[in-house]
Amino acid sequence: MPIPAVALSYLYSADAMYKITAANARGVLAAACLLGGMDDLCNQAYHVARQSIGVDTISEWVDYVETLPRSNGSGTTSPASSQQQPSILGPFATALRDEVYNFLIVQLPSELDLQSDEGRTVLLNVFAQLGQYFR
Repeated sequence: MPIPAVALSYLYSADAMYKITAANARGVLAAACLLGGMDDLCNQAYHVARQSIGVDTISEWVDYVETLPRSNGSGTTSPASSQQQPSILGPFATALRDEVYNFLIVQLPSELDLQSDEGRTVLLNVFAQLGQYFR
């Protein structure tokens, strides 16, 4: 089902929430936030999107969250991003960014056995893929 169709079908039936997948969650979240008044759909899409953050998808996620405007904590964009439009995702933009970086900094290192060569190799490969963001 096309992404806008999921959000629009939610207007008529809550069954649309069962059509959210890892592949369409970000798009459904954006469509639901843009249309407004779909808090349950937004929350479900956010939950599905958050669950899709992993070693195999982390590069794609960092690419995505780095395109979102940054909040300065007061709900407005920071001076560095003042040229950008506010995100249609509202507070979900900051929440997704926080989830991605929490995964990288806290969750992934704690899940890997960093005492083993395999664990260190996985972590090194992840950060090597993301090197452009850490310069």
